[in-house]
Amino acid sequence: MHKKKLFSIISLIILLVLFTIFVIAGCSNNPSQSECEQNNTGTLTVRNNTNDDIKVRIDGISYGFISIGETFEKEFSAGIKYTVETLWPDGSPACSTAEVTVVQCTKTGIVCSAVH
Repeated sequence: MHKKKLFSIISLIILLVLFTIFVIAGCSNNPSQSECEQNNTGTLTVRNNTNDDIKVRIDGISYGFISIGETFEKEFSAGIKYTVETLWPDGSPACSTAEVTVVQCTKTGIVCSAVH
């Protein structure tokens, strides 16, 4: 009888430990949060409404050219202000330099509508 009671107590302890592990694992992988919420990111966009291709440069880093009518999209950290430049293929400025603050889980950006 004593062994049966001890076995029941040990089984209960093991069950509680497994349940606790399951609950902790479930909380750390919160499926209700989107990836942008977990990573605190948003999407920076640049729309090319010009009559030529434009080069996109953000904080001095070139992200290549976008064609007429195309939109550049890239995830960046939210809550940070980025300097966005657009350049014609010859390297001259296309639209005015803009400061864009990325908002979490949102697409935020500029539209360049200059004529070259």
